[in-house]
Amino acid sequence: MAFACNIMDRLIKRTEGVAADHARMAISLQSLTETSTDAYATDTNDVPLLNDGLIAMSKHLHTTQSLMEDESKAWDAGVLEDLKRQRDALVSIRDMFDRRERLDKDNIPYLERRIQTNETKLANLRAKPEPLVKPGEIEKVVESIIKVSFHPIYFMPSSRTVLKASTNTRIRTRNP
Repeated sequence: MAFACNIMDRLIKRTEGVAADHARMAISLQSLTETSTDAYATDTNDVPLLNDGLIAMSKHLHTTQSLMEDESKAWDAGVLEDLKRQRDALVSIRDMFDRRERLDKDNIPYLERRIQTNETKLANLRAKPEPLVKPGEIEKVVESIIKVSFHPIYFMPSSRTVLKASTNTRIRTRNP
C-alpha cells in the first residue's frame, strides 16, 4: 500500500511538471507572435494567420495546463488521501493483530507452577517453628497465591473473550 502511495505521489508531481512545461511552451508561442513580423519581412501576408494559429495554440496550452493542475490537485486531495487512509487502516489492523498475538498467550501452565511453588513455600513456612518465621511472611505468601496467581487464571478466559470481541468490533469499524 505504501508503494501505491509513492507511485500516486510521483504521478501527481509528474503531472504538475508537464503542466509547467505547457505553461512555458505557451509563453514561448506568445513571444513568437511578437517577432513573427520581423522573421517574415519579405512576405508578411500570412503573418496575421500565423499569429492567430500561434495564439490559439498558446491558449490551448494554457487551458491544458490549468486542467492538468486541477487534475493533479484532485488526485492529491482525493485518490492520494484515500490511499493513505487505507494504508493507515491496514497498518492499524496489523498492529492490532500483533498486540493480540502478544497479549493472548496461555499463561495458565506458568501460573499453575507458580501456585505450586508458593504452596510449597507456604507449607515449608508452616512447618517451621514460630520463632523462625518472620512476621507477615506467611500472609505475604498467601496473598501472592491468591492475588498474583489465582486471579489471572480466573479472569484469563473472560479476558480472551473481551480481546476477541474488541478485535472483531475494530475490524468491522476500521475496515474502509
